Amino acid sequence: MKKIDFGQSIQILANVGVIAGVAFLALEISQNNKLLRADADYNYHQGREENRLRIATDPEYAEFWAKVIHNEIETDVDKVRLTAHIEATTLAWEYEYSQVVEGNFIDDRDAVIERWRATLQAGDAFATEFPRVWSSLRPTLRDDFVEFIEENVISP
Repeated sequence: MKKIDFGQSIQILANVGVIAGVAFLALEISQNNKLLRADADYNYHQGREENRLRIATDPEYAEFWAKVIHNEIETDVDKVRLTAHIEATTLAWEYEYSQVVEGNFIDDRDAVIERWRATLQAGDAFATEFPRVWSSLRPTLRDDFVEFIEENVISP
């Protein structure tokens, strides 16, 4: 039987330490990814909540949305506000898309597509004006996002 000398013992312990360190690092990365996903989902839902609360607490904003819902956007100011909202929504969708692709978003791809389709099929001023705003914003967006929207949301 061969005896293990002190140097070999140290080397074995060092290797075990390296393996344990790598395992710990993998666990930390996994937990960090879960935290990032949860944070992205929280921020997304927080933004949606803030918008709903603004509608509930800001009479001017609520009046604007009533005009959007009833297709009564007539003033230049309302048209500018609607265009800005459609642009902001589209940019938010581009971010959501990137998070879905990277696996950092709790909603799955099909849920996101259905929500976006419902927005564009609502028949309100947002849906009516979206094609005009889309055509001007389209060149500034990621190519894969444009392809995704056009194939799955605009013309499924």
